[in-house]
Amino acid sequence: AIHAEASYGLNKEAGGAGSEDYGVWDAAASYRSGQITVKGEYISGKNIVGVDGNNQQVWYFHAGYRITPMFESVVRHYNGNNQPGDTHLTNTFIGLNVFLNPSREHTARIQLNYVVTGGDKDGWTGLGGIKEEAFLAQVQFAF
Repeated sequence: AIHAEASYGLNKEAGGAGSEDYGVWDAAASYRSGQITVKGEYISGKNIVGVDGNNQQVWYFHAGYRITPMFESVVRHYNGNNQPGDTHLTNTFIGLNVFLNPSREHTARIQLNYVVTGGDKDGWTGLGGIKEEAFLAQVQFAF
C-alpha cells in the first residue's frame, strides 16, 4: 500500500507582532508490502520562529523489515541543513521496534535505537536533531 501526503502552514506572528511570516511545507510518502516498510519525508521552513532568514530544510528516509510479528528492524537517516550559518546535521538510527500487541501494532511498542551522528555537531544551529551519539529507548502507547 502506498500513502502520500503534502501540507503547508503559515504563521504571521510566529515571533510576535511585527515578526516575519513563518512558512513551512512538507511532502511525505510511505510504502508497505508484506514485511517491508519504506518511508520518506521532506520539510522546508522559512523564517522559523519569525526570524528573517532563519531557514531549515530536513529530509529523512526510513526502512523497516518485520522479522516476526513482534519484532521489526529499522534504519532511519535524517539530514538537516540550516541557514544562517550554513550548518548541517545527520542522524542515522539503527534500531528495533518491539510490538507489545502484534495484532494491533500501533497500540503499544518499544523502540530501541542507536544514533550515529555526523555533520556540524558542535555548531548545529537548526531545530531538532541529536548532536551526540546515543542509545535511545522509547515506549509508545496509543489511545
